[in-house]
Amino acid sequence: CNVPHPHGHNDTGFMVAGQGMSGCSNYGIPVFDTTEDRNRVFYFDASTEDTFNNVTSCVGAKGWRNCLSLAEIWLDQPRTKSVVV
Repeated sequence: CNVPHPHGHNDTGFMVAGQGMSGCSNYGIPVFDTTEDRNRVFYFDASTEDTFNNVTSCVGAKGWRNCLSLAEIWLDQPRTKSVVV
């Protein structure tokens, strides 16, 4: 199963790569991005042959950043800077 917040707590957890679990039939590609002082999780659905082909063709030709129109945004928040004392 691939779900952004499996326990209902937004921005606190993600379940990905649960292939083979009972009741799960969704497959996809999560991308974790920590550039530009942000924490982001993008999820590219690949659960059908069409969506898989669309994602892999686009990413192969343009790179994942240029294919974000095919992704769901699961998380987008500023990174907090820790102060080491």
